[in-house]
Amino acid sequence: MSTHVLQSLQRLTSSPDYHGPQIYFSMSDGQQNTLHRPLADAVTAWFPENKQSDVSQIWHAFEHEEHANTFSAFLDRLSDTVSARNTSGFREQVAAWLEKLSASAELRQQSFAVAADATESCEDRVALTWNNLRKTLLVHQASEGLFDNDTGALLSLGREMFRLEILEDIARDKVRTLHFVDEIEVYLAFQTMLAEKLQLSTAVKE
Repeated sequence: MSTHVLQSLQRLTSSPDYHGPQIYFSMSDGQQNTLHRPLADAVTAWFPENKQSDVSQIWHAFEHEEHANTFSAFLDRLSDTVSARNTSGFREQVAAWLEKLSASAELRQQSFAVAADATESCEDRVALTWNNLRKTLLVHQASEGLFDNDTGALLSLGREMFRLEILEDIARDKVRTLHFVDEIEVYLAFQTMLAEKLQLSTAVKE
């Protein structure tokens, strides 16, 4: 269960009016004793065998960058999501994204920081982090001038960022009306269900 749900249960069972069974919770994030495999190994696993040697050599240089360990763990969790297992072209999409990260220290730093928040094994958190990483890529590309000669694409990106912010606010308001529901789960569900209707290119579609 997520930390949000655990905290809600703990508050409920600690109430003076609660007369049910006592439940003891561990709020540890479970990461203290986790061993992450080397970053280069986690990255090369997304590439075809004939490219793995070159990719490994490039990514070895980033092993000691901030959040490299959690980024490695994120990639391994991402490979075990429904999208990775069932979506055609997903692995190629991730590999192409990783190539962009290797070519830009700024984008890599931003992406490592975003992935650092995905410290739980919950698949919803991993999937939402992947959506956020794709958003980070688009914003970085816009800042680098990729859309300077394409006003339509730039306007579409601006509309998508605005819609994602509104969805996040709606999800947060919805969670306040529910019990034992994870905000991440609700926000991801909104993104997924409305991806096509709202033209959300960064959201995994149903």
